[in-house]
Amino acid sequence: MNIVRIPSVLMLALMLAVSSPAQHLQPYPKLSQPEQKVLELLNRDTVTTTTIRFNDSYHFGIPGTSNGMAVAKSRKLCYFLPEGTQEVWIPDPEAPAQRLKRIDSSMFSGSNFGAYPFIRHDTLFSIGGYGFWQVRGFITYYIPDRHEWEYYPAAGEQMTMGNIAQRSADDERLFIASTAIRNPDMPGAWMPSDSVSVFRWGQRRWETIGFNGPIREEFINAFESNHIWNADWGAGYLSGYERLCLFDFENNAIHELKEGPGVEFVTKCKL
Repeated sequence: MNIVRIPSVLMLALMLAVSSPAQHLQPYPKLSQPEQKVLELLNRDTVTTTTIRFNDSYHFGIPGTSNGMAVAKSRKLCYFLPEGTQEVWIPDPEAPAQRLKRIDSSMFSGSNFGAYPFIRHDTLFSIGGYGFWQVRGFITYYIPDRHEWEYYPAAGEQMTMGNIAQRSADDERLFIASTAIRNPDMPGAWMPSDSVSVFRWGQRRWETIGFNGPIREEFINAFESNHIWNADWGAGYLSGYERLCLFDFENNAIHELKEGPGVEFVTKCKL
């Protein structure tokens, strides 16, 4: 009997090839009917650019997904990003309303739960996230030709938790409101945050702006009650379990939904 001996280095390479994410660059046609309807609607919309979060009941046929899903949508394409991973999925060009296809070759990181993915100039970005003893206070962007994420260097980065993002109307600034920030005097410790950070794309620099008074108090209450969600145009929340409001970090204001036949928010308070 002939015995083929494989060098240990080659065996390791073969094992990695078998277990690497590259094997997942295949479609998984296991979408439920509601998921197919959502996918069809997203594909039909060629106007909106936004970020949408789905709870853990939506899997879109992606194996091992149990923590929810974020969808960063451009006018051209929808990117599906399972929570807590760096995986990137898109509608399969051969059956865009029926299944997804993975396009990245990222290894599982587990440190970007709660990250905020978004589209800017048709490029997929992601900021923040946390995991086991890890917090990501920086921006990354996805490079399609390389099928991987790249670090986006910037000055003044801060390690923050409980992040809620908002983009300015001209898309030249990114606002991040946080409930906690890394304590510079105590490694591994956190302290309450009382400010909003703004990132200026043209300068690649983070700055801290005012965030206090009734807006901060309302923000902390909304976040602790888990009645807050993220949107490109501001952070929406339920105030007092009954009023629908918006945080406007760009103008340091709170807007409340006006009762009436139309959808209109009016300024509730401003600093």
